Amino acid sequence: MRFQIRPCGGVLKGHSLLGAGAGMELALKMTKRVFTPAAIETIRALAAQKKPAAEIAKVINSTAASVRVKCCHLKIPLLRRSRPNPNYFGREKLVLYLLPATYAALERKAAEMQKPADELAGMLLAETAKSNIYEAVLNDAK
Repeated sequence: MRFQIRPCGGVLKGHSLLGAGAGMELALKMTKRVFTPAAIETIRALAAQKKPAAEIAKVINSTAASVRVKCCHLKIPLLRRSRPNPNYFGREKLVLYLLPATYAALERKAAEMQKPADELAGMLLAETAKSNIYEAVLNDAK
């Protein structure tokens, strides 16, 4: 434990630490040191195991925000927080590389349908798979 001395507006429980004529009273506040060398080693070990800040905070009895700040100061990399997008819950991710002309055509059609281009592409692929028309689509493209 360490002691923190801070000024306060009035007399602490009727006692003056500086004397009656000092004009300022001091309060003693005991604070517990959370980030001890042992705690920092624990943080390093858990961060290496890709544990999130919230989980590390529970182990060392701190808050996730404090752990993130301390890790930033110590240059300890943490997993980034990611919030799941409810629009894509239960869906798989697919990255497509299109020729610029093809992408422009897809964007034009998506704008015409008032949909994002990625949503239109997903709808097209889903219908192609559902109807099993791969050959028909691909043969026409040759």
